[in-house]
Amino acid sequence: MVVAGIDYSTKDAHIVVVGSNGKPVVSTSVKFKGKLSTDRLLTVRRTILDDIGFCEILFPVAACDELTAIGIEDPRATNPKLRSMIAKLARVQGAIVQTFREGARVHWLNAKQWRNGVGLSGNASKDEIQTWAISEGMPEGLAQDFYDAFVIARTTLLEVSGDVVTSSASETLRD
Repeated sequence: MVVAGIDYSTKDAHIVVVGSNGKPVVSTSVKFKGKLSTDRLLTVRRTILDDIGFCEILFPVAACDELTAIGIEDPRATNPKLRSMIAKLARVQGAIVQTFREGARVHWLNAKQWRNGVGLSGNASKDEIQTWAISEGMPEGLAQDFYDAFVIARTTLLEVSGDVVTSSASETLRD
């Protein structure tokens, strides 16, 4: 069983893949091209497919079928001032999801869900996330987004294996 976790912004995406033992197998990132967020949005799909070929480059060819699920952050905010940013992130999320193979099992996790999924506080700090991720096998000195993607992947793995109450609206793209 192989699970991927994705943390993204309007500028880039960080992907961490974990095996069934919960240890990181692969981590990679892509930077979207363009000055404005609208320009970058139009390059998301091509950048991911060209730069990392989502499944084909992350895994050996035979292992593509082993990708059980993909966890991706689901942006949410209650602050009205953040609505514009949430809308931009939702567009990027849609473009990223378009790179997944048909039938992919996607777990949509908001920040509180992916933190709680591994036993962290729903409002755990970046330092707490980083410390936990390093204690679980992630290397030191990485960008914070890699640690977030790792926690997303681990929560998704726990959901898929049934070790945590499903906290997301997981579904396949065929639903």
